[in-house]
Amino acid sequence: MKESNEKQSRKLLEVILFPIIGILLVLGTFLLEFSLAEETIELSEEFSEFDYEKANILPNSALIRFDDVADLHFDNDVVAVNSGNYWANFELVHDAMVLDYGNVVLMPRRAAFSADFKDGNIDLKVFAGDVYVGFLLEDIDVDATFDQFSPEFMNVMLVPQNSEVNIFLDKVDERIALLLNKKLKKEFKFAAISEESRDLVEDKIRADKDYMEGVRRDLEVEILAKLPEGTSFLDGFVFWAEENLTFIPDKKDQLNFDRLFGFLDESVFHAVQGDDAKMTVALSSYEGQLKSLGPTFKQNVRFRALVNIYIQKLSLFDRDHSTSLILDKLFDGFKSRREIAAFRFWNVYRSLQGAELRDALIDYESAFEMSLGIGAETDDYRRYIEFQNNLMSNLFLRYADSYADRNFELKSMMEEELLRLYDFGQGREEVVQGLVEEKIDYLSRLQKFFFEGSVGMEEAKKIILRLVSEADSLIPIDTSNVAIFDVYRSDLNDVSDFWGYLKSPEYNNSKTYGLTHFERFESYLLEADRFRSILELTEDVLGVGEVVSLGEVETEIRLEFDSFGVSSVEFSDFDDVSQRFVDMSGVLLGIKFSAIYDRNNGTLREVYRGDDLVIERSIKVSNLLSLFSDVPEEEKVEVEEELNIETNSQRIARNYVVEERFPEYGISVGLDGVSLKEGDELVYEVRGAIFDLFDEVDVNFDYYASGEMVRSVYIVGELIGTVVLHGEYRLEDLLQAIEESVATE
Repeated sequence: MKESNEKQSRKLLEVILFPIIGILLVLGTFLLEFSLAEETIELSEEFSEFDYEKANILPNSALIRFDDVADLHFDNDVVAVNSGNYWANFELVHDAMVLDYGNVVLMPRRAAFSADFKDGNIDLKVFAGDVYVGFLLEDIDVDATFDQFSPEFMNVMLVPQNSEVNIFLDKVDERIALLLNKKLKKEFKFAAISEESRDLVEDKIRADKDYMEGVRRDLEVEILAKLPEGTSFLDGFVFWAEENLTFIPDKKDQLNFDRLFGFLDESVFHAVQGDDAKMTVALSSYEGQLKSLGPTFKQNVRFRALVNIYIQKLSLFDRDHSTSLILDKLFDGFKSRREIAAFRFWNVYRSLQGAELRDALIDYESAFEMSLGIGAETDDYRRYIEFQNNLMSNLFLRYADSYADRNFELKSMMEEELLRLYDFGQGREEVVQGLVEEKIDYLSRLQKFFFEGSVGMEEAKKIILRLVSEADSLIPIDTSNVAIFDVYRSDLNDVSDFWGYLKSPEYNNSKTYGLTHFERFESYLLEADRFRSILELTEDVLGVGEVVSLGEVETEIRLEFDSFGVSSVEFSDFDDVSQRFVDMSGVLLGIKFSAIYDRNNGTLREVYRGDDLVIERSIKVSNLLSLFSDVPEEEKVEVEEELNIETNSQRIARNYVVEERFPEYGISVGLDGVSLKEGDELVYEVRGAIFDLFDEVDVNFDYYASGEMVRSVYIVGELIGTVVLHGEYRLEDLLQAIEESVATE
């Protein structure tokens, strides 16, 4: 009986002591002396108050520094923030920790960020990792168990890496609970961090990097120095367990732990040495030993506490380090699927500047797929899917290296799951609008990244086809009252030009039109047929095209030639709307010619003047005039024909410039004030234009349709006389330039 009581007492002691020991081990993991920049920081398990004159490392390894005096207090993994500007790095913090602002709570996840709190406003800038912002209806007691899924929050916003927000505490009321992600971002001015803001903290980012590298170096030294020559790994716990569990009362348990962690230590040792073969053998021995102990052993309190320490230590190494295989084995069965996905996404962040980004995203995709459906019946599952979707959105908005079709396929998987959870009602409509708006943004950035050389041509084609197809499937049939869908259709015009260029090897693969893709694209735009491009994009993406008649196609071709001064266009043997090569004839400034027109790339070949072959190879329509410079006057047609050319040009100018583009920027001008200039570019001469908001002067300028640029600007008014603006302006900036110039006169 006495022996039985002793055993029960011993078991009770284990139940009480070992969780406490595990916690202490976690808290004391990184309590060493580190060098940060030129500062020496002495660490201890006791932390009383912040020193605003130097860097502070909390017992859980969070690093906090100050530029000015602030008012912060730390207690049990909670930092209460009353005022002040501080810099924080939580990359070594593995367990939950929160910063309490009253009715707003910050929950960093391996993040480095700055936060300035004054006048009831939190200016939060996240430079690495992610910060979740939880909104409370009222001040409550906050503790470290709070996370982004805690039911106490009426809403939570994710502020991912390289993003910033401004949160006014007086805006946090019951209305916040009703806002979806898109409106939350607008409410709190969600935006990308500017380069100026990044420059201001460059010294802190550099110091953090040095600090982290120092921690990793010390860890490697610790591992390699722990095994004396001639010592067996099975002699005991070599690294982080040996001195912590020496009071295990059961000799059998002690032996099991010794053998199990001896194999694990051996695998870690060889991984750091760079001997992958020996590491693999030792890791297999660890797995075999663990399996022999039975499935319930994984629930052993002592065992889980030690595994958690190994996970925290080894996660300091980069994803491509040999220890990553060991980490994968330790994660299995000890961390939730969501925790594994979160760690894998942190690896994605760490791989953004390296060639291993693709593999890191593949690892994350695998972890995310494994997490799908787990806890789907709970309230926080939808929030989890939204957060993962936001993380991927942030990658596409911030980082060109993420633009691969495979990654957009992963994003599509998230969107499908999200829409399944919003199966009806206003919430679903808002989600759909937000997704379409994102795809507009992605298409715009894809074009930018392509011309910067960050995305290849074939990958760009795949992504365009995917995004346009997905957006089309999201847009309801009746969308007359939703402005974002109209914006999408408008932007599709610009994407169509880009798509047409990608499909035109004559332009995109020829240095004749420029040394860079951007230069060649500008050349392409001078002759691109917008209507045809949209039709081709629709057919390529959706598999069907608009039903058009032969007469409509002929009219469209005549309009294209008309924009280059070619009139009296006639066709022969043209009887199919899908026909690529068309025999045609026309008149250019009184010169009759015939040629074969290539509808795919908008060029002419086998150009004849009468019976004389002028050129056989393909040329641009705009280059026709140079072929006929030596034509005798007697071969030209009557002047009336030439006058018709000018009339048609004015009509084209009216349709494209007067009615479509200028009114968007408050510019009014009559038909007789716009004429199409001759040359290789689409340039309109504008005279007597009036701005709706600045009508006391007349403005004259040349408008370059390619790029919507304005040059040769001069302003005429009674009070100012004539003012000339030198240089080049975007059409959207012209009004401001005029106002600034007139104000100085």
